[in-house]
Amino acid sequence: MALPPGPAQQIIPRAMAQLKAGDAAAARLTFYGLPPADQAHPDCLFVRALIDRALGRLDDARQALASAIEADAMIPQLWKVYSEVLDALGNPVEALRAVDRAVAIAPGYVDAWHDMVVRAIRTGEHDLADQALVNLAKVKPDDPRLPWLHATLAQARGDHDLAVDGFRAVLKSKSNDRRALHNLAVSLRELDQQEEALAVVNEALRHRLDAPETHTLRAHLLAELGRYEAAVDQYRDVIARFPDFLDAQETFARLMPQLAGGAAHALAGYRAALKDRPQSRPLWLSAVASAKALGEADQMREWAEEALTRFGDTPDMLFLRASADIAARDWLAARPRLEGLVAAHPDSHSAQLNLSHMLLAQGDPKAAETHALEAARLNRDDQSAWSLLSVIWRLLDDPREAWLADYDRLVMPVELSAPEGWSDITSFLAELKPVLEALHTTQLHPAEQTLRGGTQTRGLLFQKRHPAIQGLKASIHQAIVGQLVNLTFDMDHPFLGRMGDDIRFAGSWSVRLASEGFHVSHIHPAGWLSSACYISLPPEIARGDDHAGALQFGVPDSVFGLDLAPRRIVAPAEGRLVIFPSYMWHGTLPFESVGHRMTVAFDAMPQAMLSMNNILV
Repeated sequence: MALPPGPAQQIIPRAMAQLKAGDAAAARLTFYGLPPADQAHPDCLFVRALIDRALGRLDDARQALASAIEADAMIPQLWKVYSEVLDALGNPVEALRAVDRAVAIAPGYVDAWHDMVVRAIRTGEHDLADQALVNLAKVKPDDPRLPWLHATLAQARGDHDLAVDGFRAVLKSKSNDRRALHNLAVSLRELDQQEEALAVVNEALRHRLDAPETHTLRAHLLAELGRYEAAVDQYRDVIARFPDFLDAQETFARLMPQLAGGAAHALAGYRAALKDRPQSRPLWLSAVASAKALGEADQMREWAEEALTRFGDTPDMLFLRASADIAARDWLAARPRLEGLVAAHPDSHSAQLNLSHMLLAQGDPKAAETHALEAARLNRDDQSAWSLLSVIWRLLDDPREAWLADYDRLVMPVELSAPEGWSDITSFLAELKPVLEALHTTQLHPAEQTLRGGTQTRGLLFQKRHPAIQGLKASIHQAIVGQLVNLTFDMDHPFLGRMGDDIRFAGSWSVRLASEGFHVSHIHPAGWLSSACYISLPPEIARGDDHAGALQFGVPDSVFGLDLAPRRIVAPAEGRLVIFPSYMWHGTLPFESVGHRMTVAFDAMPQAMLSMNNILV
């Protein structure tokens, strides 16, 4: 450290000693004994940043480091700590750029290469992380962190078999490595090995890993194993101890309505947490979103009003309040808020989309068109704007409806082939049905979903390792690829313009409908290609009695108050897969039977996008 001559030679070492002893407050007082000119020296600013970071004054630390870098941009340690502070402030992309500068200045900087791997993994820059790992291994081949980093990168890429091997190797040399235990459990869960994952999580907790992610992972595993009483207790414990840990809050809220007698308690965690952490903006946003998902419009409106009062007329709070009005179908209250937001923030996709939604519900499709088109321009891949335009153009008798929603061409029924290992589709479906039945362990339908009078499996169905489920996945994948090759790429089209060489499954689940069960008309906002695959049908549906249980397209959500006939109805048949763009309005007609209607559904995407949920990096 090249300190300026004079007082800094004594003051800075004393401040650093106090900081290392854990007395950051005393270190700060010592630091400000420096003359003002010395305080602006890059090395002194670096020490000030370390003190501010220890005191939780992250923005002050960021400003100190930025000033130091401005004075001398060739000190690699400045860039490394700047990266750490930016990451702590929630700016992972800028943090990655900062640590990249550190290794550019000092290619032998081992800890900076380590940080670069971590930052690249967190931002999804997996190839960059791989190259940084190569460079770290060159600089320090015996770095003990290398096995951990290789396993973490494999996990981030979705190669969970390799990740499991990697984390087990880490644990061989350090059996109490708590992060390795946690992440091993995450990958075991992804490999559909919940029992083993639960045992590993319990081991991590025995080693005193007290992270909310780990406690919540345990709750997820208990729920997936059908141990709902224990899972509910675990979620409640996490929420009580970590009130603003949103994964636990949101999962608990959505699980409870699926359990007998649980709906009344679904939002209880939020009610307590908002009293305990009233200044947590993300908590308020999550609470309102969960109330909306569960159809609790009055609670949503109450919380949105409280949040607006607490945080003021900021764009996100005004939008939150307007969303609550929309959920309550109070168009008169929602309209001025949304119009004001669009005027002030014309590049807000959400404001444009919701104003279009509200105008369509008010019976003004022409005005709604302007804002739906703008929303589609701002976020071309979001399905909601296109779903509105399919209705708007229909009402306006605009030929673009046929271009966007070509029901004859883009609704694609296809008969599945038997997967490898089964002689015919009938015997395969007969074997698959009880496998799916065993996964329907809840008593009621998810409150936030569109089915009524049935149950839905939890988690990602296609991650299950059962041979019949993997066989279904393979057969469906083959059918989709076979259908998409018949379509013509159109760069201007929101569906055809995103086609690639292959697809990946983004979500997958099974639905079991009982008599009089149905799906309300809906779309899949985050999808690209959606589906219905018929596994088992009661005789009333199989006979096609009055379109019982059939899949209909082109009828929008009842919130719009439109009496529109279906554009197409597709009869269900066992072994039939129906695929279509995710922005198409679709729903099922009710049926009456003593039997169940069993389907599998999924969303598919044209490119790989992996989640980092629950991973500890």
